[in-house]
Amino acid sequence: MIPKSSGDTYYQAQPFIQTWSDAVMQQGKDLLEAGQLEAAIAKLKLLPAESPVDKERETTIKRWQADWTQSKNAIQNAEDFLERGQWLSAKQSLASVASIGFWQRKAKPLIAKADAGIALVEQYAAEQYQQPPAAALAAAPSAVYTPPAWDTPAEYSSPPEESWQPAPGAPPAPAPPQSPSYAAEYSAPPPVAAAQPPSTASFDQAVEGLYQSYKNQGQGTWDAWGQACADSGGQVIDQGPESACLP
Repeated sequence: MIPKSSGDTYYQAQPFIQTWSDAVMQQGKDLLEAGQLEAAIAKLKLLPAESPVDKERETTIKRWQADWTQSKNAIQNAEDFLERGQWLSAKQSLASVASIGFWQRKAKPLIAKADAGIALVEQYAAEQYQQPPAAALAAAPSAVYTPPAWDTPAEYSSPPEESWQPAPGAPPAPAPPQSPSYAAEYSAPPPVAAAQPPSTASFDQAVEGLYQSYKNQGQGTWDAWGQACADSGGQVIDQGPESACLP
């Protein structure tokens, strides 16, 4: 209330006004940290328009309101994801919670729950991707693969030799040079083993295991199936009676 025309008195008052304004701003922040948004805003509005922190006050109020709405939505979305067992989505949602103490305290137990779910799924997936016993692979229809037989004889037989007799009274002809056997010259290459495609038994087991895990956590049939397929690195083909997850 001291006018500028007061001269030295006005300037002597300014440090006290600044100190008081800073104290009111801090009281508002304390109320916000305690979860009292409306009371915090009301506290800042006690500052008069002539206050040296007037511009900062208006910017601060708008930021508090935006952070509050964002954090509230992020917490709600995370809780919904956790109920469906979507741990990674929940954690990603919680990453957008503002640094306000009130909301950080709400987010902390949800983050712990999401981390525990992620760790459980990763452990389960690692166990499922271990090589199954040979008997299990043999019993899995999707793992059966019979390559075509290599239909090539071990070697080619030599052609029959023609019988040669000299004409009566003719001097004996020199013996013809001996040609190497066709079998020795044109022996067949060793059979080439057909390449075996990777077994899909471990992939099928991993998808099925994750699917049951997500179902047990409360996810719907299609949500659990789609997430299990995606987490196993596969792709869902046709979401109906003929649905399949291909690696």
